[in-house]
Amino acid sequence: MIGTRLNLGLCLAQLGRVRDAIAELEQVAARSEAAGLADFVAAARVRLDELRPRLAQVRVVADGVPPEVVELVRGDRPPEAIMLGAWVVADPSASGADAVVVVTRAGEIELHRSPPVFLAAGERVTLTVPGLAPTTIAAPTTPTAEAPTAAARPRRGLYLAGAGTVALVAGAAVGVQAKLAHDQAADDHCKRVAGALLCDDAGTATIDGAITRATWIATPLVVAGAAAVVAGAILWVRDRPRVTVAPVVEAGAAGVVVAGRF
Repeated sequence: MIGTRLNLGLCLAQLGRVRDAIAELEQVAARSEAAGLADFVAAARVRLDELRPRLAQVRVVADGVPPEVVELVRGDRPPEAIMLGAWVVADPSASGADAVVVVTRAGEIELHRSPPVFLAAGERVTLTVPGLAPTTIAAPTTPTAEAPTAAARPRRGLYLAGAGTVALVAGAAVGVQAKLAHDQAADDHCKRVAGALLCDDAGTATIDGAITRATWIATPLVVAGAAAVVAGAILWVRDRPRVTVAPVVEAGAAGVVVAGRF
């Protein structure tokens, strides 16, 4: 197994995939050392010492606002996303078709594609790509919600209570229908034997459907409706106008003061 991986690393190096060859040979050296295979360790390290100086290094910087995505594209290899300003090890270019092209994107939109750059063995190259044009984005305006008028405030509670009443009625109606269907199926399709209710297939299906409607439709509607009615009543009591009328008597005059919250 280790010998096979050693041969794989050597083949990758011959194909010009220096970076993959180094990764494979490093695994061979580590596993061979753990297994006490000194010959394989020595062979892997000799090839590693030969290959590491051949690696090229590439760094991409932006002239302005950094683009969202930066990729290295070369030949038929999959694009490799990189970080701006970070050195990336790369295989030396085996031919002109294996030259490196830098592509910048904003999402799926390609913004820039550089001319091909041939990477020599051991070379360090810094490539500059144009940055994004600075843009000024106006902050979205949030419409100011107007406070409800004095007349509208109490209506909020009435609307909520009304909606809750509708939900209560609907839930009760569904529950009654489910109960009637359950009882009808029990009478027509079931019989009680030794205290247990035994039903045919049609009765079982009808009863199961009735139980499902009562559990998942009627009950939630009733609970939500009751909660809405209670919340609406609380809002109505809190928001309704409060008026205080008090008599005022002064020297030579009398009157009434009306005060309240509207």
